[in-house]
Amino acid sequence: MRAKPLASKVVLTAFAADLAIALTKFIAAILTGSSAMLSEGIHSLVDTVNKVLLLYGMKRAGKAPDASHPFGYGRELYFWSFIVSLLRPTPSCDRHHWCCLDLARRNSPAMRELIRRIHR
Repeated sequence: MRAKPLASKVVLTAFAADLAIALTKFIAAILTGSSAMLSEGIHSLVDTVNKVLLLYGMKRAGKAPDASHPFGYGRELYFWSFIVSLLRPTPSCDRHHWCCLDLARRNSPAMRELIRRIHR
């Protein structure tokens, strides 16, 4: 099962776009000191890693059959797609933590009290 050239091109284009977005968000986080923007940068970086895993799966799926895999490696694409699906929620869980830290850093007594009540 050879990966179609168009599919590889689409994933490579998405990889380049996600990498550019991640770098832009990290630069914005450094310039502004925003932990929310840092969290967004991490999210975009995970998206970039997802594209790398998809490209790896596409490459492995295109291998010819051999003695250990007489039917070929076509199903590896589905395995790596499954791994990507497991990584998707990871950055979202991280956002809550970074946003709370950003609010606490502002030293507002009301915000500290709100965060304390939420995290009880």
